[in-house]
Amino acid sequence: MPPTAVNGSTVLGESRERLLLAELCQQQAVLAAQLQQMRESRSWALTRPLRRFYARWHPAPAWSAPALRPADTLPAPPSPYRGEVPPSGQRLRTLLVDVTCLASGSPWGGCARVSRRILGEWLIEPPAGWVVEPVRLAADGGYAHARAFLAEFTGRPPGSFGPDARCRPDPGDVFIALDLVRDHAKAHASALAGLRDAGVRVAAVIYDLLPLEHSDWFPADSVQRFADWWQATLHHADRLCCISRTTAEAVRTRLEANARGIPSPRTLAFPLGGDAPAYPLTGETQAPAASRSLRLLTVGTIEPRKGHDELLSAFKQAWAGGAELQWTLVGRPGWGMEALVTEIEALLRREPRLRWYPDAGDVQLSQAYASHDALLLGSHAEGYGLPVAEARSVGLPLLLRDIPVFREAAGPRALFFGGPNQPSLASLLTSPGLAKRLVPSVSGSTWADAARALMQAATTPDPYEP
Repeated sequence: MPPTAVNGSTVLGESRERLLLAELCQQQAVLAAQLQQMRESRSWALTRPLRRFYARWHPAPAWSAPALRPADTLPAPPSPYRGEVPPSGQRLRTLLVDVTCLASGSPWGGCARVSRRILGEWLIEPPAGWVVEPVRLAADGGYAHARAFLAEFTGRPPGSFGPDARCRPDPGDVFIALDLVRDHAKAHASALAGLRDAGVRVAAVIYDLLPLEHSDWFPADSVQRFADWWQATLHHADRLCCISRTTAEAVRTRLEANARGIPSPRTLAFPLGGDAPAYPLTGETQAPAASRSLRLLTVGTIEPRKGHDELLSAFKQAWAGGAELQWTLVGRPGWGMEALVTEIEALLRREPRLRWYPDAGDVQLSQAYASHDALLLGSHAEGYGLPVAEARSVGLPLLLRDIPVFREAAGPRALFFGGPNQPSLASLLTSPGLAKRLVPSVSGSTWADAARALMQAATTPDPYEP
């Protein structure tokens, strides 16, 4: 959509179609790079066992965060993503949106999907009274305009929005830490301090506190990085915007336990969306039918808290008893799960009812939601459970472990297992009436709803503010 002039400034109206096309092009580029890597390896699949053996005796170098790029010395033109001017005639304030992780090349994880969707909604319809300005951490301190990322994100030629110049906010602007920058805690703390000194309100999105609550589920270095990020956020944030009421309650509990007479940030909750872009889907999409096997889908990284080991055990028991079930896994192998991954890979070679797609993109994920009979999740804890919201957006039935956050996210029609008053998953999978008990879920919040709710949580004045 071409830019238009309003009050002497450029206003750019974005479209979902452009953002979708840009996203598909970026995913294609990632897949092309992976394909080239496999081709250059000559025998990627054949040498996998050898690489694993080699890794045991020659560990990979210590992990390091992606390098932050410096800010440009040239000034950046005003952002064209501008909402309606307030009736009072006051200036448009700037909504600074942190996209550091997206801009550094980590665009496809769960937190990144949230960042992409909410940012997209703010670009499509900039909030009234605000200018939307994506920013990133700069190597030499502070924040820079993420103009190179913005051009790529919206599918425009490099340089379309000017350089990544240093950001110089005005008092009254609002910063939203949409990305989870736990890998740059020191730079994050310094940059937030600079924003506060400039009179900017700082709001941080909190996805969960699981590394602090269950450190045994995560690598030790990851736990330390998260703890450093959490302390920096607590010290400088005015608002903590949590992705669920369950997460907000966990945050308040931790704040109360660690209170030392220092005022804590205000804690609020907003719901995530679940509607996916209108990806072009191909292949099989069938409604549940009693004449074929029930197809269950599990989405998420294979890591300790996700409960994949219990799910696998239940399916093996059900298959041994003659149950007609298909199980599809979508998610990459994570940390500390080498034995389970090896077991899954071995089972794949002899069990046609099991499928695993470790590198599925968002298009393939949408296809999976459309072609299965229910979403099955066995997580022991989540910040929200984004697959639940995504499944609800297409009415997919839900079969979930009975934990509070799934009760919150799932709506009224989910079928639960594993709670104090719930059957085990193995007994459910072997029960003859399972298909009839799995009813379509009720659609939940959209990403437009989530963007509006987060905006309200981050910008609404406190009762004591003037």
